Amino acid sequence: MSYGIVHTLGRLPIPEGKKKLPPAPILRLLVFVQTGLVVTLLAVVGAYFAPRAGLADPFLLAFAQGEGGFRLWELLRPQLLAGLLVGAPGAAVFLAGYYFVFRPWLDDATVASMEQFRFASGIWVRVLYGGVVEEVLIRWGLLSLLAWLISLLTPGGGVTATGVWLSILVSGIAFAAGHAPSYAAAGCKLTPRFWTAILVLNLWVSLYCGWLFWQHGLAAAIVAHMLVHAAWLPLDLRVARRATA
Repeated sequence: MSYGIVHTLGRLPIPEGKKKLPPAPILRLLVFVQTGLVVTLLAVVGAYFAPRAGLADPFLLAFAQGEGGFRLWELLRPQLLAGLLVGAPGAAVFLAGYYFVFRPWLDDATVASMEQFRFASGIWVRVLYGGVVEEVLIRWGLLSLLAWLISLLTPGGGVTATGVWLSILVSGIAFAAGHAPSYAAAGCKLTPRFWTAILVLNLWVSLYCGWLFWQHGLAAAIVAHMLVHAAWLPLDLRVARRATA
């Protein structure tokens, strides 16, 4: 998504009297540095608060302790399997919701801008940034912090299922809202229908990715999130070919 933001900024018209944007390579570097700093900060936040919120990841813990490859694979394998088993139907529901419910409901200009933005981002940015970076930011960092904060308000100071679900919901809303600035810069109209679409669709992903992170670990959430983007691009391409046929 970082590349998509830069690509979009590079295409925006520059009003008269305004300074031009820096060259695209400089914008890419600035976005990369900014993203790196935010990811590092949230990764540290997650490393500190996840164990305190009952969300410790056994694979990451074993990796940090320098355990061997076979042991790491034993811990990683069930996470990957869970991510595939939950992520595949989760992605199917997401894509059905987008193409059969929300895409026909949104105005044509917004749909065109959203899809052009996704094309500009490219498959690797969509899969790696969306699948890995956003999971580190939202699930590992923000969700862990929220779960810990909510546990402080719980009688006895313990982490409860209700508290974790509330953390999943709040972090999911933040995740959904975080997509709006990029889409707005790409030309989407921030109408009530637009907000409904990004909230419903991204909250759906947040619910099952958050549950996977809670019950299985970060890798499970990453795999499930990657599946959404991996399956979305071929469908985007098919729709685009039909539109130009």
